[in-house]
Amino acid sequence: MTQGIHPTERGDWKIRTASGTIYRLQIGADSLLTRYAQMTSPTPEYDRLAVYDLRQDGSPIPIRAFSRVQLGEEILFVLDVRRDGIETLRRTTPAVSIEAWEGVPTPEELPHRTPRIPWQPAEIRVIDL
Repeated sequence: MTQGIHPTERGDWKIRTASGTIYRLQIGADSLLTRYAQMTSPTPEYDRLAVYDLRQDGSPIPIRAFSRVQLGEEILFVLDVRRDGIETLRRTTPAVSIEAWEGVPTPEELPHRTPRIPWQPAEIRVIDL
């Protein structure tokens, strides 16, 4: 396990945060961030924190900038979620572990992820009064 990632260091990293969310941080010519919401158990301080699915979860998103990546600290990412140059800020809970990326986590390997209800549009009905 690594204590932190130097800003000039290149590589493919798996960052687990206190909320139980896993981030894949790919630092290179084109840096990317992929978020996997609440894939592991949260730390006790964050076990009551609501973790929401965000737009583009599971998809690599271009990174414009990011703060220091250090164990025990939150990370701030400036992302191009919309792919139109308008920046989106995302902040993580404190990093619990930083290690080399070894593949996409699967629900079978991580049984404590709460099942998510798939989003469905509301049914619209016309009512005669």
